[in-house]
Amino acid sequence: MKRVLSFDDDIFFLILSVKALHDGIKLDIDPQYFVKKIGSDIIHISSVIDQLHASLFEHKTMIKRKSYLKSLSRLKNNFVLMLDDILQTRYPVTDELLGYREKFMGIKESHEKSLSKIRGLLQKSRPAGPDMENMVSEEEIKSLLSSAEEESV
Repeated sequence: MKRVLSFDDDIFFLILSVKALHDGIKLDIDPQYFVKKIGSDIIHISSVIDQLHASLFEHKTMIKRKSYLKSLSRLKNNFVLMLDDILQTRYPVTDELLGYREKFMGIKESHEKSLSKIRGLLQKSRPAGPDMENMVSEEEIKSLLSSAEEESV
């Protein structure tokens, strides 16, 4: 029996992992101990994000799909920002990650493209008209105004 993916927890764990990596590369850590680990973690995270992305696009009728897509969008955005920091060599350890440069550039470009697709999909799913849930009906306005008039008398 195939196990059902837990998108909420999977995406949440990846968001935490990306944040920890991003915070970690900002530290003045000894590259000889951490460069391989950081490189392999980034490649692994990218692979898992791709798998979750594919699964969400495969199952178009999934309950909470829009919520998962929003979370995936946030995750991809944070991941791309971290990769950009690495590729721009903004921190001491990122100089040592230059051996991964080509791989990371490809990963970044791929996630930027898919992020654009997710944003487009979310934009299309937005209702075209005004947000009816947050609109005040005519009856509610009359009720509010009559209450205000009674209080001022």
